Amino acid sequence: MRGHYVEPIDDHLKERFLDLVASGFTRQEACEALDASARQFRSLCSPKSHRYDAEFARQYAKLTEKDGEHETALVERLRSAGIQRALRSSDRLLEKYSTIYDPDWEVHRPQAMQLNFNNVEQLAVVLPELSKEQLLELKEKIEQKKLRQIGPPDIEAA
Repeated sequence: MRGHYVEPIDDHLKERFLDLVASGFTRQEACEALDASARQFRSLCSPKSHRYDAEFARQYAKLTEKDGEHETALVERLRSAGIQRALRSSDRLLEKYSTIYDPDWEVHRPQAMQLNFNNVEQLAVVLPELSKEQLLELKEKIEQKKLRQIGPPDIEAA
């Protein structure tokens, strides 16, 4: 670490810092990778600081804006780390990733909205543009589809 004396941040260090942030590193991680002080980089973005650098602050703000390059790269880093951990040691994460990516696990995916199709009044709230007759017809089609998926009941001959 640089200790109490802090060397000034030159343009090359600023550029490397911004590259790390664009790669999904947090400010603290980027500073640690560069053996620099996070406080120094914060001061570069603060108009009240004597170290303020308007161009650097603009570039940093653009990288870190919502849905920006930093956020996209950070999410990708987190996803990659999660998958690695799932494969190495976490059954729970492995289940989650299997649910997301493996079609065989699709049955375990939570539904965004659970509806009771037997309750026509509930359907009327969700589908207000349909008449009661149309809702009853929809309910009947759903029940028929379920029966086709399940198959006929097994009746043993006596």
